[in-house]
Amino acid sequence: MKKIFKILLINCIFFFLFSELVFFSISATAYLTKAPWAQKIAVITDKAFSWETAFLDNYKKGKLVYLNIHQPHETRGWSMIPGKTVKRGGNTYSSNAQGFRSTYDFVNDSRFKIMLIGDSFTFGDDADDKEIWPWLLQQKDSKFNVLNMGGTGYGVDQMLLTLQEQIEQYSPQIVIAAFISDDLVR
Repeated sequence: MKKIFKILLINCIFFFLFSELVFFSISATAYLTKAPWAQKIAVITDKAFSWETAFLDNYKKGKLVYLNIHQPHETRGWSMIPGKTVKRGGNTYSSNAQGFRSTYDFVNDSRFKIMLIGDSFTFGDDADDKEIWPWLLQQKDSKFNVLNMGGTGYGVDQMLLTLQEQIEQYSPQIVIAAFISDDLVR
């Protein structure tokens, strides 16, 4: 029994070492040759070709739905261009003067401020301005002042940066962080 266990253990170690060598080779190939097939695999295995890099590369190539509505951002990687509206595939994507997905500019008034931070679900990928959940929440009660600060493709680090950069300006009564497990590894 001990002999079988040792053989299994050695095989497992060999398998993991071999896998590591294969992933390293693919990452090196992606870095040196910029081969598309290798870069797709490298997104999983190498931080140099992270999903954020792939997002920005696709954005620059015009392969994203949100072409011409995002811009590079110093701390968050990317953000919406303030005051821009784009119509694509029957949907309207609007950003307010502050550069967040909204049909209205954020104001500090006496209404109950609800700050939303999140990823593409909060941002509203592939959905019209009036179909996203932050807009629907705003319509529930005129006493609400919903601040949708979700960003397409954002991870929890970008959500935290957004919160840190905006919370003092608006002093919300509540902050809702809407995320999924994938956001934890972005």
